[in-house]
Amino acid sequence: MKTLTFMYKSDKQAMKQRGAVSFLTVIFLAMLLTTVTVSFVRLAVNEQRQATDDDLTNRAFYAAESGVEDAKRAIEMLQNGVLTTAQLNGGDCAPPLAGGFNPDLIDDPEIDSEYTCQLIDMNSPNFQAQLDAWQSVTVPLSGVNSNWNNVEIRWHIVGNGTGSDGPITPRPNSGNPPNLPTVPAWNSRWAAMLRSHVFDIPTSGNVNRASFNSRAGFINPSGSGVPSVALVSGLDKRIVNAGCVSAATNEYACTAVINGFNPAARDYYLRLQSIYRPTHVQVTLRNGTSGVDFSGVQAIVDVTGRAGDVYRRVEARVALTGQEFPFPDYALMSATDLCKNFAVTNNADEFDDLNSAITTSCVNP
Repeated sequence: MKTLTFMYKSDKQAMKQRGAVSFLTVIFLAMLLTTVTVSFVRLAVNEQRQATDDDLTNRAFYAAESGVEDAKRAIEMLQNGVLTTAQLNGGDCAPPLAGGFNPDLIDDPEIDSEYTCQLIDMNSPNFQAQLDAWQSVTVPLSGVNSNWNNVEIRWHIVGNGTGSDGPITPRPNSGNPPNLPTVPAWNSRWAAMLRSHVFDIPTSGNVNRASFNSRAGFINPSGSGVPSVALVSGLDKRIVNAGCVSAATNEYACTAVINGFNPAARDYYLRLQSIYRPTHVQVTLRNGTSGVDFSGVQAIVDVTGRAGDVYRRVEARVALTGQEFPFPDYALMSATDLCKNFAVTNNADEFDDLNSAITTSCVNP
């Protein structure tokens, strides 16, 4: 009997232990399922929030861009005499055309998009442009005053891999002056070479051929330090070495300074052409080393857009109407030998009957 009683108690105890294990298993599985469910819900909520934020970010960006387009309209109205400078530059975020349109993009409150701030500055501390290879831009060197005497040119802004110029190696000084190699011979790690053409006319009086000055030269992207060259004796008909370094992200790699300007007596224009490769350029008017703002050349538009509780800010440069000069990028340019044939005739139809030996004399054998 004692043995049977002991065996009965052991079976009962084992059943209790098995029940405790099952209970703990159920609790563990319930906790595991709860954790998985909570994690899944949190992931879904985060993805939904991310999608909502992306949507709001895009809408805020488009709202800001619409503010830029409205600013362009306002600038055009200023230049056409519809708006005054005081209306355009009120010094606050209110759009100058507030009485003429509603800055709310869509009246539907569920969309809830607008631009909340629009600033327009007709003066800029510098001129900026992006040039493709062999493309040129003409910059009126017009300051807020005539107290400037030199021009600083910077180019090749190093980016973060998002389509900007990228890192460079300064080009060695080859030859005296440095030579102009063929396009295939230009190293892809060198910055662009700049062709700098300065032309000027008197600020008053009659303008004729004798009063027109034109000076052009090339700026080689070397590593010999920041040059300071005279407009007449240093740049004209020369190839000068610039100062190019391995710059940090969002910094310009190359710098050159041209001096010898007299803006009180002459109106100057600078035409820059990117040779061999694309580049970003920045031009600054300076009095010694102090900058002088450009006036009426390139406006700066600063707009903040909102969608819901998300804000995006956009800054844009706007070329002012009347400053887009119709000069061609080039009349004729070649990186190899050039041969030209000339024929004089009273009738253009006769050109087809010219001797083929003349019309093909430049063809290499």
